[in-house]
Amino acid sequence: MKYFKVTSLILGMILFQTTTSFSDHAEDRQEEPAKIQLLLIIDFGDFMCFSCLESFLQFCYSLPHQFQDQYVWGVVIFEGNIGSESEDIAVKIAEKKIRGFRMANRVRFPILVDRSRIFSSLAGKGTTVVILKGEAQEVKRYIFPLSREQIAEIHKTIGI
Repeated sequence: MKYFKVTSLILGMILFQTTTSFSDHAEDRQEEPAKIQLLLIIDFGDFMCFSCLESFLQFCYSLPHQFQDQYVWGVVIFEGNIGSESEDIAVKIAEKKIRGFRMANRVRFPILVDRSRIFSSLAGKGTTVVILKGEAQEVKRYIFPLSREQIAEIHKTIGI
């Protein structure tokens, strides 16, 4: 049941993306659904791991700007007490840090904070990239830090 909810949410978000945009580059996003979407599930704790962060940034920089603008988006997950006042403060701090991180590192795709902990189970052991291939009805998952071979495989899968 849990996986059904997560799958439904992902599909709903993709459909939502076809009619609106989460990006600061809203004018750049296309209105038609992409054949391939990348979802980056970002473990907030991985920002403290140099090799994870370096691998994440190298991967982001390897994606063409147009592809990032149109087909990539991220979701940040983090630890915290659900529903507590300290969680609200932690979410606001995370949102502010993510805004600064995106600007400082020229990350073009939108990054949302997962307040409801929906994506935590998908991240598993850390920051994860999920490839959603609509036409092939296929989903692939890779966990950071990525090897060069994995990055090459992802590039081949998404056609860049």
